[in-house]
Amino acid sequence: MNVTIRPTSRESKCPRCFKAFHHIIKIGYICPACQTVPKKFVIDVHWKGQRARICSDKQGQPLDTYRRAADLLSNIRHEVDRHIFDPTKYIAAEGRKFYASTLLEEFLQDKLKSIAPSYHSGYKKQVERAKQHFGNSDVREIRKDDIVKYLEFLKKENKM
Repeated sequence: MNVTIRPTSRESKCPRCFKAFHHIIKIGYICPACQTVPKKFVIDVHWKGQRARICSDKQGQPLDTYRRAADLLSNIRHEVDRHIFDPTKYIAAEGRKFYASTLLEEFLQDKLKSIAPSYHSGYKKQVERAKQHFGNSDVREIRKDDIVKYLEFLKKENKM
């Protein structure tokens, strides 16, 4: 796996003197003449024959500092070592497909077509409760303890 942190292509040169930024390991990129730093970074990942350019973390926060990019890079390397790395988790457009709220809404639309109208309101209420609890969490990261917490949430709300 080949991974590098670099400024985005728009910010590969200093905005004042138009010279290329110099990379100082563990510190970041800087223009020696103007002492300016880039404002956006990208992690370029070559993994399993594919190239992914990661511009934000899993929560969608942009990589606006070299430190944030370095922290994310260490997370990626840790995931690769544990064999759980998936670059689609870091690409915002790909991640939206796996939001719990999105998939619950799709489930509801499909389910309403196949059940009796008398059950529609019950399904809608249950899906709204699940959307309220899980929100925009990634369904690929929901584990058993999250389901147990949801069960406790329903008991607390007296909805079960």
